[in-house]
Amino acid sequence: MIKRNPCANWRLEDKNIAKNLNKYAIFIILRNELFELNLIGAEIWLLLDGNRTKDDIVEDLSKKHKVPREKLYIDIENFVSEMLKLDLLIFC
Repeated sequence: MIKRNPCANWRLEDKNIAKNLNKYAIFIILRNELFELNLIGAEIWLLLDGNRTKDDIVEDLSKKHKVPREKLYIDIENFVSEMLKLDLLIFC
């Protein structure tokens, strides 16, 4: 399983603050670096709680957005890979 790095401070901003996005964004600070996730990244981030597998997340988002599982799996795999490289996600 994969989860958010507990050393990373993050907060969810609604659309009134993150004006360029449809719903919300997430801002993350780790080691004095600021990272911003867009709507899709934020949705994935919120689901990476250490209780769900990547397959669970693919299934949830596929049903919610009516997107093919194969496309979502690739997108989520890329997102997780990048977040692991940045130490924003960790294995648990």
